[in-house]
Amino acid sequence: YGTRGISPQARVGLVSVGNMTTAEAVLTALDSLIPGDVMLIELNAPGPRYDFQGRADQSGYVCMEYFPAEFDAIQMAWAKGIIVCEAAGNGAEYLSDPIYENRFDTTYRNSHAILIGAGAPPSGNYGVDRSRLSFPNFGHRVNLQGHGVEVVTTGYGDLFNGGGDEKQYYTAEFSGTSSAVPVVAGAVASLQGIFKAQYDGAVLDADRMRDILIATGSPQQGSVSMHIGPRPDLRAADSALPPPTDLTVSPIYIDTTIAVGTQMIVPLTLTNGSSTTTLQYDITTVDSMLKNPGDWLVVPDPIGLIPPSSYVSVNLLLDATVIEDRMLIYKGQVQVTYGEEGGPLDQQSLVPVFLSVPCADTTYAIKASFQPEGRPFQWVDITSTGTIIPSYSWYNPAVSQYIIDDGTAGPINIGFDFTYFDSVYTKFFIGANGAISFTDTNINVQGFYTNTVTIPGQPFATFVAPFWNDLNLDAADGGHGAVYIFRAPHKDTLVVEYYRAGNFISADDTLTTFEVILSRDGDITFQYLSVGNAGWADSALIGAAAAECRADRFFAYGQPSGNRVDDSTAVHFERMVAVWNQAGDVNNDGKINVADAVYIISYIFRSGPAPVFSPEGDVNCDGKTNIGDAIYIISYVFRGGPAPCIYQM
Repeated sequence: YGTRGISPQARVGLVSVGNMTTAEAVLTALDSLIPGDVMLIELNAPGPRYDFQGRADQSGYVCMEYFPAEFDAIQMAWAKGIIVCEAAGNGAEYLSDPIYENRFDTTYRNSHAILIGAGAPPSGNYGVDRSRLSFPNFGHRVNLQGHGVEVVTTGYGDLFNGGGDEKQYYTAEFSGTSSAVPVVAGAVASLQGIFKAQYDGAVLDADRMRDILIATGSPQQGSVSMHIGPRPDLRAADSALPPPTDLTVSPIYIDTTIAVGTQMIVPLTLTNGSSTTTLQYDITTVDSMLKNPGDWLVVPDPIGLIPPSSYVSVNLLLDATVIEDRMLIYKGQVQVTYGEEGGPLDQQSLVPVFLSVPCADTTYAIKASFQPEGRPFQWVDITSTGTIIPSYSWYNPAVSQYIIDDGTAGPINIGFDFTYFDSVYTKFFIGANGAISFTDTNINVQGFYTNTVTIPGQPFATFVAPFWNDLNLDAADGGHGAVYIFRAPHKDTLVVEYYRAGNFISADDTLTTFEVILSRDGDITFQYLSVGNAGWADSALIGAAAAECRADRFFAYGQPSGNRVDDSTAVHFERMVAVWNQAGDVNNDGKINVADAVYIISYIFRSGPAPVFSPEGDVNCDGKTNIGDAIYIISYVFRGGPAPCIYQM
């Protein structure tokens, strides 16, 4: 059983997303592919137009490369020589709209996937042949189109059902970019097979394949201002196939890790496949698939000649001494332009470079209660002792609605000096979506929750996320729950509790309750009384970050799975860098004055209370609290004497 296919004798495999992310599925598929193979991505997802919310009509849906993790995986596939055919999506979106922040501008961010839209079929039932249908995304990033309606394939059974035998189900109504992408992917696979047969196993890369199909395709008809590109014409493409390039470059990509402050030499081999022509080459580099040149990727000797049937080895210098360490991946590209000696250098070969410089930050050590030596879960209930954040305290200047759902409250006093990474803060802001910040007045992205926030990374300067997720506290919008804060009397602890918070997608999940505890010694603790009953722990982001490398990520949108939190779990961030404090505030009122001297005298001679924090009473750091410390304070306050000493908390 079956239907007539597009690419004869193709070997086809499938990776079902299931519990994986799309990025993980792409990388899984990549393990079974070799250079020249074709990968089809048959997915789209809710985009920023409607706050990443699912819709039955798929309006606002975008292609998968919009999302950073998926973009990186697709780009890695291209780097390894795979041709990725990707659905443009059914969201009716203009991909050059400012809402997409240049993510579809290939001069800024290029996955090298072939992006495919949906056009009308020849029948005329849906308008002029090859005109854009009403639903596909469009714009110059869309490269080619396939049939978006009236496609016959297996399944469904509305065309023929074989008397109920599912193996004989057929349809004539397969549609969307879901039907358009396999039409184009089949043409790509067929043309690759033709090229391999003609040139003894040589293969086209994604860029040359795309350029050939666009140049020889049947042009888009109708209103071409909403660009979806031509439909492939396989016969025309076959007749226009160029011969393989004379120059081959090895390796085809570089993916390596080096330590911060070190350098590495990677040899690049350029081979001249011509037996009669000397090739001339010129090598340049760019640092992040961007336009501006970088200096961490250097070619000391970029110009040279390659004799016929010979090769040269060129050294690439990867220089991590000029970049800061971080948990992100640096992306570079080596551009080799070449041509016959003395002639124009009119051909090009690209070698992607992926460089990891591991983050060396050791500010915090993270341990969960379910890990060896992890601190136990000890819930601190503040719903009766704390202060609720009232509804009128929330704001969201980016949008006129969703004030509480995606809003922020603050600034709020911490109650003591809190040392966070290398800075000290006295105030903070609370975000309704399960995070706080010491610097950012709006803890959202353009007014909404998004799962593109990373640790470390954009967009927040400081970010403490006990449970970053699409929470909803707005009863007017189907949400529920509240946020409480509590400051300990001794001014050594701040507790922020999210109590029975809702989720934007699952209104009936009323159990999500968690808290973040800031301690005067710089430690941070996350505790989870309940993570709800709808699986939101799988999609949370948990960790702490400041600018650049200063960050500790515990769990990010499902990874690593072993760090998924559950009910009655604690995650403790122990500060490993000492916090220093000035002694002298004996009565813990936030000031050093004569009252502190009086406090010491009362403690020593009148059985008064001991210093709230014992090191504060040892003003001269001699190891004890006595009358000398009271005299020291009086000298400091009234006579310009030396300041109280500094002690380690």
